[in-house]
Amino acid sequence: MRWTRTLAIAVAAVIGATAAMDAAAQEFRRFQPIARPEAPPPGFERVEPIDPVSGAMAEKAAKEIIASWNGPGLGEYVAEDFVDRDRLMDSMIEDVPRDANIRVLSTRSPQTVQQFRSTAGGAQQTVSIVSVVAETQIEFQDPNAGFRRLRGENELLLRIVEERR
Repeated sequence: MRWTRTLAIAVAAVIGATAAMDAAAQEFRRFQPIARPEAPPPGFERVEPIDPVSGAMAEKAAKEIIASWNGPGLGEYVAEDFVDRDRLMDSMIEDVPRDANIRVLSTRSPQTVQQFRSTAGGAQQTVSIVSVVAETQIEFQDPNAGFRRLRGENELLLRIVEERR
């Protein structure tokens, strides 16, 4: 009887440990939302097949936006409908060291994800949503650790508007 009770406790401990390991493993999973196309803006229609934006144009735009991080001009580039736009702009003032500068080390993988054309008369526009991956490095003087370099990889989603003739 005593042996059975000890065995039951041991089995319960193994099951509990296994359940705890499963729960801990779930913490490392990343949430990846299912991608779905953005609805066309009013007065625009989706372009199929997509006419890709040139890689040089996308890379130039990405570098220009990242360079604006070094001064007060980043707000001009962040879309009004960007989620938590105000929170981002506030954190740039409060959390980023004043002497911090960002450098673009490389850009790659410019890809036109979606494209829309205006259907209204007058000036014809093409709106392209372009994804660009940029490898960046932030450099600043940390009062406790000295000079710091922090590398990162960022995916930018750019909305590029082109006038058509």
